[in-house]
Amino acid sequence: MGKRSNVDIVREILDSVSAGRKKTNIMYQCNLSFVMLKLYTDALVESGSLTLNGNLYHLTPKGESILQKAKDLKQSMEQFYRCLEKKRSI
Repeated sequence: MGKRSNVDIVREILDSVSAGRKKTNIMYQCNLSFVMLKLYTDALVESGSLTLNGNLYHLTPKGESILQKAKDLKQSMEQFYRCLEKKRSI
């Protein structure tokens, strides 16, 4: 597996937080260093995509919307790559 894009990392974080998670749980589930996780979670909180209540992160409606769009984009890109591979094999 290659290097993950920022979109992939944000999608993974938002997806893992959907049930309310501690930073450590997100870090292990998303396979991120503490420094990288802090960078992303701080930006997601500042942008209004996550909230931090006590020590638990939660999705906001904006975060839910971004997560759904990121999932849709991933699905569309996977379909595109499958079509591209078919064309290459001809």
